[in-house]
Amino acid sequence: MRAHPCAGLIVAALLLLPHCAVGDTVGAWARNATTQVASRNESVSSPLTVALEEAGDEIPAAAPETALQVHDVSEDPEEEYQLPKTRQREARRGGTQRGLGTRIVDGTRPEGVVSVEGLAHPACGRSNNVVLTPYLQSAGSTRMVVRWRTSGQGAGVVCFGKSPKAMTSVAKEDGKQWPMYAERKDVETWDTVHAADHLVVLEGLDPLATYYYAVGTEVPTQPEYSVRSAKVSIPSSRYYSFTTFPEPGAGVEEPVRVWAIGDSGWGDHKAKRVRDAFVNFTGGDWDLTLGLGDLAYLRGKDWEYQKRFFNYLSEENARVPVFTTPGNHDAFTADMKLQTGPYFDLFTNPGDGRSGGVPSDHKSYYSFDYGPIHFVSVDSDTLGLHDDPALYAWLEKDLAEARRADYQWIVAYHHQPPYSKGSHDSDAQYECYKLRSNLVPMFEKYGVDLVLAGHSHSYERSHLLSGHFGPSGEVRSNPGVVKARWSKGEDGVETLVKTGEGENSGTLYIVSGGGAIRGGGPLDHPAMAFSHKNRGSTLLEFDKDELRIWLLGEHRDDKDDYAGYTVILDEAKVIKKKAR
Repeated sequence: MRAHPCAGLIVAALLLLPHCAVGDTVGAWARNATTQVASRNESVSSPLTVALEEAGDEIPAAAPETALQVHDVSEDPEEEYQLPKTRQREARRGGTQRGLGTRIVDGTRPEGVVSVEGLAHPACGRSNNVVLTPYLQSAGSTRMVVRWRTSGQGAGVVCFGKSPKAMTSVAKEDGKQWPMYAERKDVETWDTVHAADHLVVLEGLDPLATYYYAVGTEVPTQPEYSVRSAKVSIPSSRYYSFTTFPEPGAGVEEPVRVWAIGDSGWGDHKAKRVRDAFVNFTGGDWDLTLGLGDLAYLRGKDWEYQKRFFNYLSEENARVPVFTTPGNHDAFTADMKLQTGPYFDLFTNPGDGRSGGVPSDHKSYYSFDYGPIHFVSVDSDTLGLHDDPALYAWLEKDLAEARRADYQWIVAYHHQPPYSKGSHDSDAQYECYKLRSNLVPMFEKYGVDLVLAGHSHSYERSHLLSGHFGPSGEVRSNPGVVKARWSKGEDGVETLVKTGEGENSGTLYIVSGGGAIRGGGPLDHPAMAFSHKNRGSTLLEFDKDELRIWLLGEHRDDKDDYAGYTVILDEAKVIKKKAR
């Protein structure tokens, strides 16, 4: 969840004793207490009251963080929570903002809500030394996997429900493989800490439903809180929400929004500008994220993932599930055949088939469904490069079943591109040659509509291709490999019409590897209709038989001094038509 425009503004709210005296001990503690209230406005003019948990004979050290609730009592509490997803889309596109635990407003009314008191497991209401903010994995129509990391001991707990006031469902770790303990680097202090990686599976969820959740740890040696009215106060900074996917193959009313970002692995101020451009353009409203590899430079070490992937995307990954594919920098410290190393320790992709598609029973390649869209992730760096027979057998079976199921769209993604003249030349790199020789023919055989890649630190959008398996010169010597070309539509947007589905119907290729680095290269591949060297990421919006594509650049506060600045660097549209 991105912060509100004025979330950095902090005002102090004094605790008023008439509202919070729940016993001599608590009252004595409260007399000298203040709390920080984040507000989107310049001041909090409405009355504030405070609710404190009962804490026994003495206040634990963590009480100021975990046992305190400040809320705005001047408004109807029923207005404090999120609107349904369809209403959220309308509100965001109308220019308003939303925040967890706050209401959607016109920006003129004071906001005082910083936490929600409701029914939940006590472990979810206390501080639990979170090192990595919760992030969502292996999403589906009826399940969600929640991952996070803490320092110290304790079994992971997730409280969840359809209201932040009633996160009454509780899921816990299996106690066998998870939590996974190891010595890790604290990227803030560089001290070595005893860390616990947590994985909790939420199952039996409703399709296309919004859930609120908070994480905690059960520590037997830590005293339990006795909570007033059986309620737990959870600060808004510590609970999140997500929306489950539609059922596999099911139609959807709203357009499906996908963030495709490659080579973001520095996680620095430049990567943050790319992130902010996307979040601001979409209003924070998208359905899933595809990480196109090279998620952590330089060598995919655990501390690099912490500092350069999870930290800068902490709010996004906590509410939108991310699906990843390994790049060459991820593979430096990972064994793709043995499925070991930091990449596999940190990412849980749905190789079990429970998010849709044919089970791969492998962690580096898999597939999943979002309603009418079938997504396929392929390891192009290691297993695809070395002709892994299990990978190819699985891919053929998965694509064949997806084609028989008649999905509206089939999307494949991997790290290396089959065609590029950016910072990597597909005519000169063996990995790209192997893709054109082995994977591209399979994509075309089963009518894959779109192939996404990174690796080249640029953006390249191809014409509709069919049968282009050789070097770039083949496009000139055999122009028939271009199935269809782009042209200006009536709305002025570059438009491509794809007619028919299945074998040799044509495939669109997009390179989106500018998540953190501005690359070089001539960017003159003849198969490409448009190329751009600036940093950026790609927004895909699938709406029945139409796909809209945006390349979004960097958010720049100094844009008035940046000649020719625009956040939209490319806009295009694909229309699918049935063959006559």
